[in-house]
Amino acid sequence: MPTHITCHWIPPDGSGLPRREKAGGTYRAYVPDLLSTTPLHIDPEIAKRAAHVEQAISTLSTHEDMTALGNISRLLLRSEALSSSRIEGIAPRVDKVVLAELAQQEEIRGFKEGAEAVARNVHVLHGIEAHFRSEETISIQLLEKFQRELLGKTSIPTGIRTLQNWIGGNSYTPIGAEFIPAPPNYVPELMEDLCEYLNGAAHGALIQAALTHAQFETIHPFADGNGRVGRALIHGVLLRRNLIQRTILPISLILGTWSQLYIEGLTAFRKGDIHTWLNIFLDATEQAIQQAQIIANQLRDIQQQWHDALTIARTAQGKTRALRTDSIEAQLLQGLAGHPIVTTTSVQRIYGISTANARKALDSLENAGILRTKIIGKHGLQGYFSDDILSLITHADRRLASSQFDTRLAAPQGRAVPDGIQTKRTKD
Repeated sequence: MPTHITCHWIPPDGSGLPRREKAGGTYRAYVPDLLSTTPLHIDPEIAKRAAHVEQAISTLSTHEDMTALGNISRLLLRSEALSSSRIEGIAPRVDKVVLAELAQQEEIRGFKEGAEAVARNVHVLHGIEAHFRSEETISIQLLEKFQRELLGKTSIPTGIRTLQNWIGGNSYTPIGAEFIPAPPNYVPELMEDLCEYLNGAAHGALIQAALTHAQFETIHPFADGNGRVGRALIHGVLLRRNLIQRTILPISLILGTWSQLYIEGLTAFRKGDIHTWLNIFLDATEQAIQQAQIIANQLRDIQQQWHDALTIARTAQGKTRALRTDSIEAQLLQGLAGHPIVTTTSVQRIYGISTANARKALDSLENAGILRTKIIGKHGLQGYFSDDILSLITHADRRLASSQFDTRLAAPQGRAVPDGIQTKRTKD
């Protein structure tokens, strides 16, 4: 049975703090059951529902636009990176995040620290995709690696925590906090157990993802980055169980929008009511599938508009042959969803072509009105921007932050989202 451990808080020395925050006292820390060895009875109706939702995900994954959607979904997760990084009220536009990603390999300017934090999050998601597919076992050391990469250069201790942490209350004492995880001496065993559960298949993929996330957030094993790593684990489990191939469903963004319901679900889980949590998680997954389908349909419409525009431009140049599907221009039209800002160098790297061919293809798309150019680096380094994709991601992000998933019915709330980006086409 899960248990509460009574602990005594000895406050650190600190001048200038209110007396109440310098006072010691007792608090109760929560130690959950081990997940891999505790028999869990899953209600047959919930198991049946989970199987039905998994079937819907499998159907969605066969959608022709899903590969590109996976790249879009990664960028949608920037809101989570912001809220988890304590960058309150700051929401870098998606173009700034993409520039920060490009800057990992090229000398790019025009973005700030907030965008770098999100770009690290995107990078780690790529790493999780690779490791959860290829690693024979998921270890504590691997999860610690993800946390270090997420935080970047920081003075915050990384790895399994050695101090007590807590959620809510104030920053100086756990006394009065909303939730206090297990004392640090319990954490290594709890995390070994969680990895053991992760490496098995005792439950269906969605149920495993839901329980893994709830247990990780309950353990809260790190000093910082728990939210981001815990949400990434949802996608990692689904990838590891081959329920999804590359697509990242915005499940965690839905849970973020349903913040009060999410907290209620985790609270129920910690009281032993796993079914309430599982139903909330499955509700969020069903909504994520619907939203992913909307984004995929919008992406298909954009790509059709691009194809038409490029055909018109080619006809105006006297080119009568249809665009070859293996041409660089055609490959760019498919790849812009994952790389909405490119340079000649990045196109060379991605598609393995010469500088001349890269520039020719980019200029062709600019001439058709599909891309616009802007100086983004030293010596006149030119970036090619797909405003249609940047707009699609921005508006999808805002829609997912609306309690009604429609900004016309309810304004975005609950987390930092960008106001928008000026583009040629404005849709919401």
